[in-house]
Amino acid sequence: MQVFDLHPVGKEVMDITAWVFIWQATSQFWLDRHSIVIKESKMRKLSKCDVRFVPLDAKTRKIVEKERQE
Repeated sequence: MQVFDLHPVGKEVMDITAWVFIWQATSQFWLDRHSIVIKESKMRKLSKCDVRFVPLDAKTRKIVEKERQE
C-alpha cells in the first residue's frame, strides 16, 4: 500500500527531511541536555539568593558608602 505516489526523488527528499527532524529532536534531548541541566541548576541557585540594592554614584559608577550615624 502506498500512501504517497511520489517520484523516487521526492521519496528521498521526504526521507532526508524526516531524518533531519528526528536528528534534531534526538540532539536536543540527548546532546544538549547537559548544558540545559547546568543552566537550570544555576537558575535555581540564583532564584534562592538574597538581593540587596545599594546606592550607586552616577558619575563614578561606584557604590556609595552609607554614612554611619552615631
